[in-house]
Amino acid sequence: MTEKEKMLRHILYDANYDEALAKERIAAKELCHRFNLLSPSDTQGQRDILRQLLGKTGEHFTITAPFWCDYGCNIELGRNFYANHNLVILDCAKVRFGDNVFIAPNCGFYTAGHPIDAERRNKGLEYAYPITVGDNVWIGGGVQVMPGVTIGSNVVIGNPDGARVIFTAHYDTPPTMPVPNFITPCNVGVYLLYQVGLVLGLLAISAAAGAAAGLLGCSPPLRAIICMAVYFGALALMVFDPANPHNANDNTSGVAAVLEAMALVPPQARKAVAFVLFDNEEKGMLGSGSFAGKHKRAAKEALLVNMDCVGAGDSILVIAPKRAREHAFYGALTRAIVPE
Repeated sequence: MTEKEKMLRHILYDANYDEALAKERIAAKELCHRFNLLSPSDTQGQRDILRQLLGKTGEHFTITAPFWCDYGCNIELGRNFYANHNLVILDCAKVRFGDNVFIAPNCGFYTAGHPIDAERRNKGLEYAYPITVGDNVWIGGGVQVMPGVTIGSNVVIGNPDGARVIFTAHYDTPPTMPVPNFITPCNVGVYLLYQVGLVLGLLAISAAAGAAAGLLGCSPPLRAIICMAVYFGALALMVFDPANPHNANDNTSGVAAVLEAMALVPPQARKAVAFVLFDNEEKGMLGSGSFAGKHKRAAKEALLVNMDCVGAGDSILVIAPKRAREHAFYGALTRAIVPE
C-alpha cells in the first residue's frame, strides 16, 4: 500500500518523507503561488487556476487571495461559495463544502493530525480525517476546523453572544513549566500570594524532613543536604512528573470534555450553546480575560461551564457557583450531559 493510499484510508502514513506526496504538494503550492500573484481584477484567471487546482467547483465561487492548500484535488466546493483572505485548507483528506457557504478571513480547515506520542510523531507520521461543511453556513473570522469535524447545515460559527450556555477549555499550557501552575487566579494579588504560598509549602516540607533527620542523629551538614534534596526533589516532581497516559497534558482533558459535551447536547438545545477553546490568556473560570472583554453580554448573562483540567477526559464534571445553579438553563444542561 502506498503512502497516498494510507492517507486516503485515514490511517497513519509517512507525510514528510514520501517523495510522491511531496511532489503533489509542490505542484499544488505552485498553483496557489500563481493564484496569489494574480491581479485582484483578473477574476477569470483566478477561477481558471482554481478549477485546475481544486477537485470540484460549483456555480459561482470566489476565494480571495492569499489562499493555500496541500493538494487541492481533495477540496470540493458547492454552489455560491465565498472565502475571504488567508484561507488555508490542509486537504490530506476530503474537504467538502455545501451550497451557500461563507468563510470570513483567517480561517483554516485542517484534515491533518499527528500522533500524541512524540516517538511516532517525530518519524513524520500523521493521519488525515475528512471535514464536511453543510449548506447555508457562515464561518466567522479566525475559526479553525480540526480533523474529522462535520458541520451541519444552517449554522453560524464564531459568535457566542447569543448563547445561553458557553463551554470553555484551553490547550495552551505546556506539559512542564518553570513554576508549577496548578491554578491561575485572575486577581494578580491572589496569584502572587499563591506562588509565595507554594514556595513556603515546599520549604515547610523540606524543613520537616531536616527535623526528622535531626531526630535520627544526622549531623547539621547532612541535615542541610537532606533539606535541599527534599525541596528540589519535590519541585522537580511537581514540574517534571510523568504525563497522564490519557493526555498530552492536563489541558487536553478539558478540550476532550468540551468535544464530548458537543456530542451530548441534544439537538433542540444546540442553538443556545456555544463552545469556546482558548489558546492563551486563561484567567479564572471565565477562561479568558480577552474573551470576557469582547463578549461582555455573554460573559455576564450566559451560564459559563469551564472544563479546564478535568482529569482523563473519561467523564464530565460540572462545578457551578450558586448564581450558575440558579440559571434557568442549568437543570436542562446537567441532565443532558451528566449521566445519572
